[in-house]
Amino acid sequence: MMMKLAALFTALGVSSLITFHLLGSFVDSQGYLHEPFGLLPIGYLFIFMGILLALFGALRTFCRQRRMKRISPHLKQHANHAEPRLKL
Repeated sequence: MMMKLAALFTALGVSSLITFHLLGSFVDSQGYLHEPFGLLPIGYLFIFMGILLALFGALRTFCRQRRMKRISPHLKQHANHAEPRLKL
């Protein structure tokens, strides 16, 4: 789920940067610059959040797999000595 969210944030960031370049900027007859400047920081923020979520998700998956490898020999050892359960 976290990787899907990271991909969504990254896609939103890239799309906002592409939208900024597609809309372009221009100077009107009075010399004022008109551009969708708000798309730049939002785009970079979304990309940064996507990268952080992807790194956090990968680290979380790595730690879970490592923990399961450490625990699984103990589970196998205890499974051999498990007592049968009584049916009620």
